[in-house]
Amino acid sequence: SDRRMPSFLGAREQGTASERWEQALSRTITTTAEYSWDINDLNNLIVLGGHEYTDFTSSSFSASGGGLADDRLILLSSVTRDQAVSQGKAEYAFNSFFGRGSYAFKKQYFLDATIRQDESSRFGINHKKATFWSVGAKWDAKKEAFFKDVSWLDDLAFRASIGTQGNSE
Repeated sequence: SDRRMPSFLGAREQGTASERWEQALSRTITTTAEYSWDINDLNNLIVLGGHEYTDFTSSSFSASGGGLADDRLILLSSVTRDQAVSQGKAEYAFNSFFGRGSYAFKKQYFLDATIRQDESSRFGINHKKATFWSVGAKWDAKKEAFFKDVSWLDDLAFRASIGTQGNSE
């Protein structure tokens, strides 16, 4: 609520009133399952799968006006000019499935891959789903025999990755 009293110096008999109300609700439900196992002393594999659902709703209402002439009559029903009313509503939802696989060899060489499919009420009518992916690799070079005795070097790793991304706006 916002008001300028009619008795305010410089605004004699030009008081204003406005009210705004908004309510919003966002919900997210995420479910994941992950499994990790050592195939042998040299190989480790991790697999993750999941689902996520998100929805959002909001409602708003506002009204304003001017021409208030008396400090005792400051409700919106007392405005005499510049009356304005607005109302808004927004809704959207996402439904997503995703997965990740990670492989490690000797805890020194690593490969990762991810995939995610998003379905959104905000996407175009002919493109309700989009799929995004990424792959990456890491080499922990400090664990190589030729770096083990280098005392001034604590950590040395090389990483590379590539992938896709998007948004619903």
